[in-house]
Amino acid sequence: MKKFICLIALLNLFCNVNSAIVYKNSNWSTNRFVNQINDKVDCTITNIKKRYITADSDWLYISYKNRGGVLTYERRFDNEKSETYETNQYEKDLDSVLIPIDLVLQHSKIRLNVLTILRNSFFEEIDVSTLKMALEKCISQ
Repeated sequence: MKKFICLIALLNLFCNVNSAIVYKNSNWSTNRFVNQINDKVDCTITNIKKRYITADSDWLYISYKNRGGVLTYERRFDNEKSETYETNQYEKDLDSVLIPIDLVLQHSKIRLNVLTILRNSFFEEIDVSTLKMALEKCISQ
């Protein structure tokens, strides 16, 4: 029982109890909240159809947790030439592909071909134009 109470207290500390959905389009939902650590307003943007794709004001995250983790990935913006990347330690720890949001916003489409540690392959195509609108609602207030 004591462990359960400690878990509830910890969740209340880090959960965004006062969060609100401030924007929603066909692909993305923007959730604004007050960060309880630094008292700053922050946002999380989640892909409605693919909940494992999220963004904030700094990064686009594509999670492969419970799907095999990430070994390498090929990334292509719009119609540019694709590039292959090996995951860095932070991406390995998070089982995610991380792309800086500044780089994402310079394009209209991202394509990823991900090879997992379990040797499974996943293809993702992300529409950045609708993400831009969701992010704009996040940073506008």
